[in-house]
Amino acid sequence: MNKEKLNEAIVREAFEQGVDVPETDGLTNNQLVVALDQLVKTHSDDDDVPPPVASDDDDVPPPPVASDDDDVPPPVASDDDDVPPPPVASDDDDVPPPEVVAESQYVVASGKSLTCLKGVLVAGDVIKPEYINGGDESFELLLQQKYIVEG
Repeated sequence: MNKEKLNEAIVREAFEQGVDVPETDGLTNNQLVVALDQLVKTHSDDDDVPPPVASDDDDVPPPPVASDDDDVPPPVASDDDDVPPPPVASDDDDVPPPEVVAESQYVVASGKSLTCLKGVLVAGDVIKPEYINGGDESFELLLQQKYIVEG
């Protein structure tokens, strides 16, 4: 920047801040830059002032403050909520009984998973000897190691 523009910037910044314009006659460009930086820094220090606190005249309620003493139970649905009650099973429902399989089924044990010819099987998935690469021998070994249990 040339001296004229630096002088203009110093005057403008001082005017915006409402302070006296510093003496700039006879200063070099570097000294003018330092003077402008000081004005700008003084102005930016004023920006660190916290925002004003709301007064009693404001109609805005303060935000709720949570504390450890608050033992507020969760909201309970009222009769006004139009939420249907959960279905209740009754004896006269036409629900077929669970299918009973004649042969015993084997399932993958809880907390285990197996990769087989059918893909990845997880706990509770039904498994058969034909799913295992190695057939009955491998199936029996998995039974002994408790990767497979009767379901």
